[in-house]
Amino acid sequence: MSKTYNVIIKGTGQLNGQVRIDKTFEVDEQQAKLYRGNQRYKAITGAVAFHYPGVEINPRNLSVNVVPIAAPKKSKSKSKSVFRGNPLFLPFRIAWYLVRRIWRLAETGN
Repeated sequence: MSKTYNVIIKGTGQLNGQVRIDKTFEVDEQQAKLYRGNQRYKAITGAVAFHYPGVEINPRNLSVNVVPIAAPKKSKSKSKSVFRGNPLFLPFRIAWYLVRRIWRLAETGN
């Protein structure tokens, strides 16, 4: 699975007055390399022409940021099991679980 990146293009262009260019889009690793390499002005011109048709720009006056998107971390769901942890303490955990259970039942009156 390839990494994904956010490409952020900001600047101004010209079309019957100033046009603010502020575009963020998601690309894969190969496309992200285009916005950093020696052909970056061609890539910037192509992206702006696609998203803002008819706007005249100078690609050297636009700012481009390529930011990697962090992969979501796998969250470990904590189970409410009595048996997790060190097996040496298992008898104590079971005893504590039973005592707590009795206290809760006594508090609620059931």
